Amino acid sequence: MTFTRSELDALFRYCLALIGQAEDAQDLLHSALERFLRSRPADVQQPLAYIRRIARNRFFDQMRRAGRVQFDSLEDVDAQPGTERDLESLLVDEMTLRQWRDLNAAEREVVFLWAVEGLSSGEIALQLGQPRGTVLARLHRLRRRLLQRFPQPAGGIVHD
Repeated sequence: MTFTRSELDALFRYCLALIGQAEDAQDLLHSALERFLRSRPADVQQPLAYIRRIARNRFFDQMRRAGRVQFDSLEDVDAQPGTERDLESLLVDEMTLRQWRDLNAAEREVVFLWAVEGLSSGEIALQLGQPRGTVLARLHRLRRRLLQRFPQPAGGIVHD
């Protein structure tokens, strides 16, 4: 199997979004690609999603071993209607993007897939092999934190 340069670049950006350091992201991508090519699963319909999942699992395994994984509770997952649309309506400026390092790995992953790759919450859920409610809960918590850090102007945002 061969990958295009743009596919490899997208996988690298994903690993970089997870891990935050270019050299570590290269190592993570290399190990994920190596595992994928070694196992050569025949029934994989979306190889890039499969490689992302391998990279993600390897990343969390490394973080777990180092004792640096932060897990959030998923309370009130179903009580967040419209979370995806509300997050899309937030203004993301340069100052907000500088806060990238303040996000935990799970939030960076979801933001990367949503903002950079342009995936919907349902597509993100498929890519990560997680329920859509989990993705929406992460988006909701992120939106709430961003609104606390960067309050909206008095007029607020107009929603459809």
